[in-house]
Amino acid sequence: MQFKNIHEPTTTITDLILALLGFGFGVSLLYVYSEYHFDFHFYWGLGFVVSGFGAILGAISHGFGPNLATRMAQIVWKATVFLVGASGWLFSIGASIFFLPPFLYDWARWILIISWVVYTLWLLRDDRFIIVIVYYLPLMIFIMTGMFYHFIVMNSTGSFAVAVGILVSLGGAGIQASGFSIHKHFNHNDLFHVIQMLGYLLMYQGGMEIGNYSV
Repeated sequence: MQFKNIHEPTTTITDLILALLGFGFGVSLLYVYSEYHFDFHFYWGLGFVVSGFGAILGAISHGFGPNLATRMAQIVWKATVFLVGASGWLFSIGASIFFLPPFLYDWARWILIISWVVYTLWLLRDDRFIIVIVYYLPLMIFIMTGMFYHFIVMNSTGSFAVAVGILVSLGGAGIQASGFSIHKHFNHNDLFHVIQMLGYLLMYQGGMEIGNYSV
């Protein structure tokens, strides 16, 4: 697949598909929030919407980054990693509301807020992707662990779907980090994006089931 002015066409397309999924899932969850007013839906839905904006910037960075002025490319990249972190923070807040008792949630909320401030300030001076991983990975492990525990204790199938979705996404991230590619026009980033689509679907379905279980 060749496009004259697009640097990585497959990566750009898969990023845009992720953006559409993020917006679609997010809007659907926010609609549920408007009906039932369970804060989990608000943060879970907003996490998807923010990830959608991050995917759009990722598409711009991969597809047109080499053609952008240096300063503009830096801005796009910094905004991308900022939004990745923001989506992880929103997912974590939503999950904490769902599976933590109120007294633990109060502590978790402040820990998450402080971590978000530190992450944002750190990005101003160092926006390497390893910084995103160091921040985002523990958040996902925290959510996955809590959701698996809730599934075991409460037999919530929604919790199980979310936990598996995160596990799938982390597996995709591992493939991305390995640099494994199946074709010169379908590289490690493209493979990660496709796997992440499945992860997103499971996280969304789980979030909708959690809503049915909790309200």
